[in-house]
Amino acid sequence: MKQSKLRIAGWLLFLLAGLIFCGQIVFLFLPTIYPQVEYTDNRLFYFFNISFAVFLSLALLSLLGLSKMWRLFVVVCLGLFSIVNTWMLVSTNQQVRNIISISPNFKEVLVIKKQTNTQTATYYRSRFGILAMPHQTLPEDLKSSPKIKWLANDIAAVTYKTSDDNLQQFIATYGDRGDGTSYYEVGAVTRGKWRGDGAKVINHPEGITVITNGTSETFSWEETIQYGTLAIVLMKENQAVWTIALDKNFDAEAINDGRQQTGNIILYKATMSDIKPIVLAKGRLK
Repeated sequence: MKQSKLRIAGWLLFLLAGLIFCGQIVFLFLPTIYPQVEYTDNRLFYFFNISFAVFLSLALLSLLGLSKMWRLFVVVCLGLFSIVNTWMLVSTNQQVRNIISISPNFKEVLVIKKQTNTQTATYYRSRFGILAMPHQTLPEDLKSSPKIKWLANDIAAVTYKTSDDNLQQFIATYGDRGDGTSYYEVGAVTRGKWRGDGAKVINHPEGITVITNGTSETFSWEETIQYGTLAIVLMKENQAVWTIALDKNFDAEAINDGRQQTGNIILYKATMSDIKPIVLAKGRLK
């Protein structure tokens, strides 16, 4: 009975090893179809190699009646293979830093890869779960460890310092608030006055005015940067100051359709400190 369970476990381990091997082969040939495809984390390639070797070794030891010498040979080969791949795993992590964050609803994955020698960071779009493709280079180099805050299930704010000690905020977006077929300007669909807890935003023809704690600051339209169709970043002297994002209940088609605006916007301060976003409603206190 014990021998039977051991053989079943051996075949299961052999099956797992085969699946990992096939997955790695598919990954190596994927660039012929998707030229820039990578794992979301570069270290996964070597982790899968080690997992394959461990499962295959355990399967061989379970299924084959190997002599003591052959068992030692399998263990030594496993050890050498694992050491080499572990060294390569550590080495690649020193060259490319992988920054990964999962959305609160576990449906979106934020992937940023930073080249440690140049401090250039690239934002990746996830594909097929654990795979990703480069989508956009961050506007400035990334010197500090970024602070990531999900403003909604499909909006992630990445705040970081550059080598010039400037504060920047990059917004990763994964959806829209319209019908999914048209592009719209966040500034245009958020016209009017918005109020929240200790904050007020006025969107007017000259730009956007943000009032918090009795302090008012106006940003011209030239000082705004839009990311996707969900957020804009307000800038002053090449540094991020505020982010305005469309909340999940925002109706971006209301103004174009002549309907009353519904939903909220989110005001988020660009700072490395841990702060909460402020939810604002149009024309009334929230």
